[in-house]
Amino acid sequence: IIDIWNSTKFDVLKYSKGGQDRGFVLGPVDEIMQSLDDNAMNLQSMSASRFVGPFLENVQSWEKKLSHISEVVEVWMVVQRKWMYLEGIFIGGDIRHQLPEEAKKFDLIDKAFKKIMNDTAKTMVVLDACHADARLNTLEKL
Repeated sequence: IIDIWNSTKFDVLKYSKGGQDRGFVLGPVDEIMQSLDDNAMNLQSMSASRFVGPFLENVQSWEKKLSHISEVVEVWMVVQRKWMYLEGIFIGGDIRHQLPEEAKKFDLIDKAFKKIMNDTAKTMVVLDACHADARLNTLEKL
């Protein structure tokens, strides 16, 4: 399990809209989520074993890590979908002039989301990206 999560990477894709490079987005995360589920089940089986004694602390630590990754990825995908939708509305177009306050809010969200994605594009390892400083908190605020 340790080897799997030290090497599992996000599929980070370039995102373009109207021929313009708009940054990065996460590709499909189905395999990552499946792997999370499988490994969580394995850890549950291990923790239920009577032989877990010397490994219990490590097993529990990995259960927490995988649970955190799952939560972060779920929130991340929701934020990404909303960002992509709003990005299409607020970039260019009349809407910026009609809704200046909302456009300012979107600009802050846009900047924060792009920073997260640029950081993720540098180190695509899921474990590192999901456990980066306050990643879950930052995504939830977006």
